[in-house]
Amino acid sequence: MGQRTFWVLNLDAELELEQFPHPFTRPQAIQARIQALWPALSVLVGAGVVEGPGARGEGLEGRAWCPTPNARRLLEHYGATLAAAPAPEVLRWVNHRRFSFELGANLEGSGYFTEEAALRTHLSARPPDWPWLVKRPLSFAGRGRRRMSLSRLSEADTNYLRSSLQGGEGLLVEPWIERSRDYAIHGQLWEGGRVVYGAPTVQRIDEHGAWQGSQVATSEDLPAEERALLEAEAERVAQALSAAGYFGPFNLDAFAGKDPQGRSIFQPRCEVNARYSMGYPIGMGEVIA
Repeated sequence: MGQRTFWVLNLDAELELEQFPHPFTRPQAIQARIQALWPALSVLVGAGVVEGPGARGEGLEGRAWCPTPNARRLLEHYGATLAAAPAPEVLRWVNHRRFSFELGANLEGSGYFTEEAALRTHLSARPPDWPWLVKRPLSFAGRGRRRMSLSRLSEADTNYLRSSLQGGEGLLVEPWIERSRDYAIHGQLWEGGRVVYGAPTVQRIDEHGAWQGSQVATSEDLPAEERALLEAEAERVAQALSAAGYFGPFNLDAFAGKDPQGRSIFQPRCEVNARYSMGYPIGMGEVIA
């Protein structure tokens, strides 16, 4: 990135989108955690200026990790020039897990539920010790997800399910997969549908689902057949994002692993992120708008 940019790195954008259209104030505990990650984004920011005490944005092009209402207000506060951005309602929808789920081609046994009775019926259709991963609709960096099974359903698990369903947004339920490798592919989408893709990457993800690092995938990391599936899925996601009114950076995550029955699988889309992501500058390389 050039020196003519000013950045708001709101890595907690999903928290704000979760509360939209209500006002959002970033929790102090989150603030420190977010700022600790900023050095990892030095390649993305380049010579640009990052928000903070004494920073000035006059004459600089404003950019945000995700152009939420708060991020745009901050850019304006610092004096940076505001670029066009998708409407907040669009940002909320395309980052919602239901958006990705409704694209289809989900993991076998997955479901999206807004009522506890239907969710429990779905869980009980498998053996009691079947491992499940339950995800809240707007979550990030390993937050808002919980592993559970009916045979070991604790009071905390039940409370998690009920509190998550209270708002009516629903929960995504997937079989727990023992992953052998995590991947991502990134892209830049413009208004009108023009899109540029980066190189597929291998991601290092911790046991909680949080990103630890990325590198460009080699042919040994990602066999040709799986690479083709990932690239085809990226094109399908880009078309869906454009149809929904989104433009800007995006990525989809993918993985290889074994399902609860021990079968090898490759899932070319497990999550869509309609914003920048930690691995974006690695995957996109010089192709950064």
